[in-house]
Amino acid sequence: MPGLGYQEIIPRALTTIGGHVSALSWMDVNIPSYIVKYDDSNLNFVGLMQLKMVIQEVLRLYPGVAFVSREALQEVKLGKLRIPKGVNIWIWLLALHQDPKLWGPDADKFNPGRFANGISGACTYPHAYAPFGVGARICPGQSLAMLEMKVILALMLPNFSFSLSPNYCHAPHFGLLLEPKHGVHLLIRKI
Repeated sequence: MPGLGYQEIIPRALTTIGGHVSALSWMDVNIPSYIVKYDDSNLNFVGLMQLKMVIQEVLRLYPGVAFVSREALQEVKLGKLRIPKGVNIWIWLLALHQDPKLWGPDADKFNPGRFANGISGACTYPHAYAPFGVGARICPGQSLAMLEMKVILALMLPNFSFSLSPNYCHAPHFGLLLEPKHGVHLLIRKI
């Protein structure tokens, strides 16, 4: 299954940050204004846990793929529903990631703080968080993708401000990937 690289996820993160007053407020309080301190011999990251929480929340609200598919290896009964062996089950990640029964009453809100105690503390069933997949088919590039996103955002956030363009129209397009139908329109200003 194709996945996302930082080139797709960074615009999502910046769109979320620029488009949600709650995101900007949370970040002002929780992420140091100088995330990265650099001198000729050392690159020191401060506040990476908070930045990781922001990335996790962006991926929860806007997962890269719209669906994941699994084949039932044996007959499964879910409540009154019987799923025969061999049936492909399609899971809509956007619905899973915003289910109030799993994520609480603010499931549709940007709240990176929900990840303060890790994924298992963020929702009632940790496998419900699956932006990189879960189990044996988890994305092998997950760690690299998270590191790339942390580094890029850590270098960008202290130096630039982001806001949505008045021309931006939020319209997710549901294909194999979950993408903005009209692209991302951001106003970027040097701080």
